[in-house]
Amino acid sequence: MCVQQQRALERVPQEALVSDAGVSHQKMTEKPPLAIACARPIAWARTNSPVRFTGRLHLYVDGERLGQVPILVIAKYRKDDEIMLFHCDEEWNTEGAAGYDSVEEAKQKAERAYEGISAHWKETGYTEEQTESYLDEVFSDDVCTFCAKRPDQADYFYGSGRGRICEECIMQFYDLLQAQKAEEN
Repeated sequence: MCVQQQRALERVPQEALVSDAGVSHQKMTEKPPLAIACARPIAWARTNSPVRFTGRLHLYVDGERLGQVPILVIAKYRKDDEIMLFHCDEEWNTEGAAGYDSVEEAKQKAERAYEGISAHWKETGYTEEQTESYLDEVFSDDVCTFCAKRPDQADYFYGSGRGRICEECIMQFYDLLQAQKAEEN
């Protein structure tokens, strides 16, 4: 996960990222939301029987080794080549994540930790446009006032409410002011 995405997640309540269009995701049989941790879900699988947790998972979160989770999700951030394997709870909240070069590699690593999961992957069928539209809705009140970037698309945001500005706009305004001062001198 890139820095921008992590910072965006810190500013948004997790429940905003795990429900879409009023659809409840309490039942694990339903598809994942249109975005998990601001990434587009590609495929998902439940880790219940007949899948067996092998314990061969070496993923640490806050210094603790992550154990078995009920759902795995393979996802991709729009402007990142890395494929993410999210380890999720029953409400699709991310408990841990690891990045891989391909969907196939993510599935192989998942099979190592969850024997038999290979036969249980389900494709979401979500498009990038669907996920982007969903994220636009989730972040509709938290965009940069000047360029309309969402928090997951910028490194830093300053201000609150309707007066928010991203770091990139600040830099552009600074450059503009410097150019105007140079012309006046």
